[in-house]
Amino acid sequence: MMHVIVNWGGKIGYNLDRIYNLTQMMRSNGYEVSLVEKDSNRQRWLLEHLGENVIIKNAQRGKSGHCAG
Repeated sequence: MMHVIVNWGGKIGYNLDRIYNLTQMMRSNGYEVSLVEKDSNRQRWLLEHLGENVIIKNAQRGKSGHCAG
């Protein structure tokens, strides 16, 4: 199985519905998908709607963590 890591840019027309649709399309084609997101509100939305793994990026410290959905 191929694993795809998606890192969304906050300044580029961020649309949660597009992210949802793209992630679902990749999953239906056999890909395992992880999403990188630093905004806590978006992290919660992604976890609630996709049940995906979200990699949490702390923008202030430049460190990352991991949260299983």
